[in-house]
Amino acid sequence: MMSKPDVSELWIQRLRRENKTTQSFGCIYCDERRIFGTREALWEHAKVDHQDHFPAPDRGEVPLEEARREFELRCEAKR
Repeated sequence: MMSKPDVSELWIQRLRRENKTTQSFGCIYCDERRIFGTREALWEHAKVDHQDHFPAPDRGEVPLEEARREFELRCEAKR
């Protein structure tokens, strides 16, 4: 028979679950919201799979770097 954890152990587990600070990025353009561990991995994915969502440098739209920063902020998640 398995023993039940005491209240302090349950509290510690809850705090760990709710306060994880590992940064990850969930692609806002993927239906399944693919998760990436770094900004670079997210951006490489976006350049290959979602280039139609970003401005082309020759069209005089919002600068690509600004669009990239906005995309990364919207994809940011803490787990």
